[in-house]
Amino acid sequence: MRFASENQGHKTTRAFVRQTLLPRASQSWLGAPVALALLAGGGTSNLLDRLLYDGRVTDFLNVGIGSLRTGIFNLADMAIMAGALLLVLKKRASAAGPSPPSSTAPPRP
Repeated sequence: MRFASENQGHKTTRAFVRQTLLPRASQSWLGAPVALALLAGGGTSNLLDRLLYDGRVTDFLNVGIGSLRTGIFNLADMAIMAGALLLVLKKRASAAGPSPPSSTAPPRP
């Protein structure tokens, strides 16, 4: 069952991303080195775990309070996903086109 407020929350989040994050990303985006570092670091960490620990992954978190558990998070996989998300956001920002200049000067006649 979907609630009206849940749908409104998704619309609000999408609007926030479109209005604040994407225009800034397209103006001067320095996230490519960070995104690539996250991808490379996560991949290298997974590879080293597989090679050094008999195929086992050791960099994980088991998050929860008492008997309530949310799941197990592999830190290397989280880094890979964060890097991929940054690249996708950049691609979407560049596909949307350049944002208009934020000049307050009146237009010339």
